[in-house]
Amino acid sequence: MKLNTNQTMQHLFYFTLFTLMYTCSAFNDGQQSVTRSFSKNYTMPSETGVTASNLLLSALDNETVNDAFHYAICKQLDSEFACNITLETWPFAHGTFRSHCADFKINLPENNNSALYLTTIRSGSNKILLKAFTIFGEDGNRLKYEFTLIDMSKCTSIQHFIMDTKMVDRESPKLVNVHKNAVEVGYANEKQCDGKPSCKITYDYEGNKIGETEPFNLKYLQFDSSSKAVLPVNYQKPGKGYYIIERDFAHSLYAVSYVDSSGEGKRQISNWIPDNIRYSAISCAHELYTHCHKNENEDRMVHCAQYDTEKLRMNITIEMLNTVVWLAVRDLSGGGFVLATGSCTSTDKDTMEDLYSCKEFRIQRFSEDGQRYKALDIDELEFLIQHSPRQLQVMISENDNDEFCIFLASRNRLKDNNNGYYSFNKWCVSRKYTSVRD
Repeated sequence: MKLNTNQTMQHLFYFTLFTLMYTCSAFNDGQQSVTRSFSKNYTMPSETGVTASNLLLSALDNETVNDAFHYAICKQLDSEFACNITLETWPFAHGTFRSHCADFKINLPENNNSALYLTTIRSGSNKILLKAFTIFGEDGNRLKYEFTLIDMSKCTSIQHFIMDTKMVDRESPKLVNVHKNAVEVGYANEKQCDGKPSCKITYDYEGNKIGETEPFNLKYLQFDSSSKAVLPVNYQKPGKGYYIIERDFAHSLYAVSYVDSSGEGKRQISNWIPDNIRYSAISCAHELYTHCHKNENEDRMVHCAQYDTEKLRMNITIEMLNTVVWLAVRDLSGGGFVLATGSCTSTDKDTMEDLYSCKEFRIQRFSEDGQRYKALDIDELEFLIQHSPRQLQVMISENDNDEFCIFLASRNRLKDNNNGYYSFNKWCVSRKYTSVRD
């Protein structure tokens, strides 16, 4: 399926948002501050029609030292994708938890004209929420989301929801919003809503309904466009409202709004902002929303804006020492954020398939008023990315050891054969090393 530039940007924007990125030298203790660093490669068989996706980390707050890595490998058949899903938990040594479920089926809306993107979200010790994002239609202008809650201990499906930008089935959900231990589902028909025109039902990760069916206005929140994303204000528990990120691709603009938990009130908390983004990263932790990006025509400048549900809290521009090709961001309790950036260099400029070498990254903390702390430069990266640094997935989390952890995963293909592989990397940095004033 061939997409024009605007369509490609729309799909990248929506997929990036839903799935849930310095100018100082690091001090010598920087290398000693990186603890429990870990790296592992996953080789995949060379088969035609194989699509693969991975997730770095599922929960966004207060992670323990035992983290998980999930990945799915899907082979396209005539009218469906057949997916093998694997879950492994840290530290991936002999005897640690690993489960594998084979041949989960995802139906294709239209044969041979679909592009599939996969994300997995972990809840509890053995539950996976598989999100399949499918692009289809003559011009690639129609989107469909499938949400499948899977019990990895039994390899069985607990629940299944489908959303479509051109929904014809009134009984299908108009909103599916994922929290750490619950899924909110919005409907717009009286059958599911106990006689009301629209409602919200919350389910736990066993598939059981939580509480009562709630009246819910879907005017601002329903899934009807590839240019709008809805994120929960509080990932830990429902009821805090939603951030809406809207993009006007025709005029290269974006805006951020807040909608309350009933769906009734919408408050725009940013003006329409010029949008010429090449790389971007978001965070929606501690009831804040932060968006950092690098523009197309700027190599070393990163722009970050942080919002709460009332207003813009911070808007800063940061000049880096090197060209930025990937970034990740994490909101901090009380305001401010920690930013990770990295650079990669092309190693095969004379070939059709460029390889990018990524060797280092920088992590730096910023206070609630935009003041920066001393940066840490870490040169422990040793992996290659084929085609583009966009193949990188990067995420930052906090854990119970008072650390920031940076997760990187890249999808690659070996040059000497058709086998593809994932490289999964993790570094944890003690918070005290990011709290030294510049």
